[in-house]
Amino acid sequence: MADFNPVQNSFIAGEVSPRLEAREDLPQFSQSLRIAENGTVLPHGGYIRRSGSRFVAAVKNPADTTVLIPFKFSIEQAYVIEVGNQYVRFFSNQSPVEVSPGVLEEQVTPWQLGVLKDLRWAQSNDVLIVTNRNNAPQNITRTSAITFTVAKTIFRVPPLRAFNLNTGLTAAIASSGTALTVTGFAFGVSDVGRHIMIEHGTAPNRVHDYYEITAQAGATATVAKFASVTKDGEQAVASAADTIAATSNFALGMFSDAEGATDVEFHEGRLFLGGTATEPDRFVGSVSDDFFNFSIESPENDDAANSDRAISRRVVGNEQATIQWMVSSDEQLFIGGTGQEFTVRGLDNGILTPATTVVKPLTNRGSAAVSPVVVDSQVIFASGQKLRELIFDERNNGFRARDITILAEHILNEGIEQVVYQQDPDSIIWVLRKDGFFVGFTFEREQEVIGAHRHFLGGSTTGTVNGVTGFFGRGIVERMAVIPEPLALIEDQVWCVVRRTINGLEQRYIEFIDKQYRPAVSASSTREELIAAVGEGRFVDSYLTNTVAFSPATATVSGLDHLEGETVSVLADGAVHPDVVVSGGSITLTRAVEFAVVGLQYRTRGMTQRFLTGGTVKGTGVGRKHRIKRMSFMVYNTLGLRYGPNAQALDTLEFRGATDPMDESPPLLHTGFFDVAMPSPGNGWTFDPVVYFEQNQPLPFTMLAVAPYAETNERD
Repeated sequence: MADFNPVQNSFIAGEVSPRLEAREDLPQFSQSLRIAENGTVLPHGGYIRRSGSRFVAAVKNPADTTVLIPFKFSIEQAYVIEVGNQYVRFFSNQSPVEVSPGVLEEQVTPWQLGVLKDLRWAQSNDVLIVTNRNNAPQNITRTSAITFTVAKTIFRVPPLRAFNLNTGLTAAIASSGTALTVTGFAFGVSDVGRHIMIEHGTAPNRVHDYYEITAQAGATATVAKFASVTKDGEQAVASAADTIAATSNFALGMFSDAEGATDVEFHEGRLFLGGTATEPDRFVGSVSDDFFNFSIESPENDDAANSDRAISRRVVGNEQATIQWMVSSDEQLFIGGTGQEFTVRGLDNGILTPATTVVKPLTNRGSAAVSPVVVDSQVIFASGQKLRELIFDERNNGFRARDITILAEHILNEGIEQVVYQQDPDSIIWVLRKDGFFVGFTFEREQEVIGAHRHFLGGSTTGTVNGVTGFFGRGIVERMAVIPEPLALIEDQVWCVVRRTINGLEQRYIEFIDKQYRPAVSASSTREELIAAVGEGRFVDSYLTNTVAFSPATATVSGLDHLEGETVSVLADGAVHPDVVVSGGSITLTRAVEFAVVGLQYRTRGMTQRFLTGGTVKGTGVGRKHRIKRMSFMVYNTLGLRYGPNAQALDTLEFRGATDPMDESPPLLHTGFFDVAMPSPGNGWTFDPVVYFEQNQPLPFTMLAVAPYAETNERD
């Protein structure tokens, strides 16, 4: 027998793929976990229990798909927008926005259920421009701290499709400027709201007249004059409608009431929109510093003559590229296509103008129809079931799409629904899977930290999830959004729409993940301060709590209608209370309390990789049986933990000492070491010596190090 005492004091590689269980040669192996569930990998190396989710409100229509959009007016004033079937509602300061007591601020939208998950947006000050392929772009405008408007985006000069280059195809305006005909073209309902630009006059004084289609009747459309633009790009006030003889110098507008853009982005003082159903590979950029002006040149004119005109280009690669997303970063506009990724920049890295715009393919990984995120200047995008990072390779003088999920290739196999980014308190890329799990990637590129961790919310769901029908022992997260935390301004808040079955009915709730547990305690803290710190924890989901002490103390906690019929966990005055069932919107405790945190239980789990000797006199430790006899845990601000060789053989870490009275205050937070015997099912010998730990009480824990005392069998 040979004894050994390894230590794992970092978990920064997070949960890694089962395919790597034999790769002890990898530097990340000794810093990884087999299981990292409902715990967050800290960039410093520790592994901390995820804070619980706080219930905010039920969505308007619990049976319908609902999405969230962040609206960040300022760091002090941020909103989450609830977007449902043809409506929007607003949340701020962790509560619904009300225009008067009990009356929520709500606006009508054109977005029906089928397009909600396709919505994309870009914000400039108090205006959020929202688009999708099936509706004209819309403006959500903040008019006061509690009021908003939603209206179709009005372009002073509308963006256009490609110019007509077919001289046999002509457009004409008749009937005193109200009737439009285009030879060989039949107008449909989907063209209502579309503009057409007709160029007329003689060079060099040609004029672009814009008309809006207000109704259609086959070959003829009813139009209203919208604008006139001179050769210098100056917009004239829409004059009386004119009759225009048939001409091939025209272009149809990009958008109609039934056609919009896939994505929208601001870049270098221009508003960019791209990817329509008709022209999926075209994007346009507005006039510089004039976001709603898309005035363009005539095809035969030199673009360089007017460098501030609008930009119109296609992304052209090895195959037709459908624009999936656009994002601005590091003085470039990046575009993700179905087969390739592209960059849009000025010639010789100069400023973008109609004459100098260059579109170049970067990589050929292919992008999913999921908005990317930017971390520092790095673009992180979804490609299949992977996350990739667009990074410039100086050695090859080009971009690479590096796979940041390669060590955890298994963790996104259910498909990627959404990607969002939380900057504070730790840099985490959150990926929502199609099955309702959400995966965090703690990401600090400069520190070489990329650690994956899986999460789900407490509760249960009955129904169909990602094509599978049945019972699911978790809440199903369907959408996420990140905004600055509005009160303390020290970290970002992750909001979500979560679907559960409550009291036999399908419900969808809006919740946010509470701030990371960081009690203000130290080695010099008093017993009373340590007890109070336990009560600060929020480690149940869909929870509610009182911020002002009950006076007098009470054993009845009400206001829990959203959890009717559910078994809930309770932290009462900093101590764990036996689980109770919500009935009539309230619970009855066994004792009167001043503070209570009530919500759905969830379990945080971790499992190490196997601990093996570096070898024996007879060779490697792989394939030899080992036995862990004792364990040392180093924890930080922790109370409550179970551990063992697996999830079926667990002991409880005791935090109440033998001299602590059982009828007095609860155990205290602990920071430091625990030395304990390891449960040993059978005789304890195994080819796979791992350490499993979990926490399912409404209490905190942070694991800093795991150090087993083990022995190996040297016999053949």
